[in-house]
Amino acid sequence: MSPSPEQAAFPEAFAAALREPRSAIPARLAARPGVDPAVRFAIYRNNMAAGLGRVLADRFPVLRRLLGADFFAALTDAFIRQHPPAGPVLLEYGALFPNFVERFPPSQHLAYLADVARLEWLRHCALLAADAAPIDRAALAAQPPDVMARLRFTLHPSLAILRSPFPIVSIWRANIDPANPAVVPAGLPGENALLVRPGLVAEIHAVPASRADFVERLQAGVALGDATNLVGADLTAALAFLLSAGILTGFFPVSDDAARRSDPA
Repeated sequence: MSPSPEQAAFPEAFAAALREPRSAIPARLAARPGVDPAVRFAIYRNNMAAGLGRVLADRFPVLRRLLGADFFAALTDAFIRQHPPAGPVLLEYGALFPNFVERFPPSQHLAYLADVARLEWLRHCALLAADAAPIDRAALAAQPPDVMARLRFTLHPSLAILRSPFPIVSIWRANIDPANPAVVPAGLPGENALLVRPGLVAEIHAVPASRADFVERLQAGVALGDATNLVGADLTAALAFLLSAGILTGFFPVSDDAARRSDPA
C-alpha cells in the first residue's frame, strides 16, 4: 500500500522541526498519556543539536578556542540548522563548515578564521585517509641519474596542501595546546600548509610556495625532471623533506615522451 501524502511528508516535516527550535512539532506525533509530545520532542531536538555541536567542537578545536565557547556554540547552532548531516556517517560531517564560517556575518571581519577551519578539516581528512608504507629509500637511491629524472612518484593518500594569505600554520600551532598557548606575532605573512599522516599523527608543515608547487606537480604525475625547475637549487632539500615527512610512497620510471606529455606546462 502506498503511503498517504501526509505520511510521505512526515519524514521531511520531522527533520525540519528538528533543525528549527522555534517550529511546531510535526503533526501526528504522539506520546504516552500524561506526557506532552512537545516536551519529548524538545528533548530529542536538544540532544541532536548538542551531539552535532560536540562533533564540530572536536573537529575544529582551534577555531573554537579562537572564537570562545559561546560564540562557537552560536556559530555551530546556525550551521546545524542550515546544514544537517546528509547521511548517517558523522565522520563526514563538517565539510561545509569552513565556507559557512567565511559567510557568517558576525565573524566576517576576521577573514583568517575560514582558513583555520579549512586547515582543521584537512587535518581531520588526513586522519581518515588510507595508510601507506614509505618509499623504499635504498631502491630510490640506486636509480641512475638519467632514470631519476624520468621518475614519477606516488604520494601519501593523506597529503593535502592549503595556501592562505594568513599565517594559518602559526595560528594553529599557537592554539592547539590549551595548556601552552602562544602569541602569534602581528604582521606575519601568509603560509602554505602541507598536511600528511605518515603514521598515527597528522602532521602540519609550513612550506615555501615553490615547494608546494613542486609537491603538487609530483602529485599530478609530472616526472621529477620536469618538476625540478620549481625548486631549482633547493631540489636536494626538497627531496630530503619529502622523504623525511613520509610523503613519497613509491616510484616508477616513464619514457621521455611520456614524461614530456605529463608536464602541463
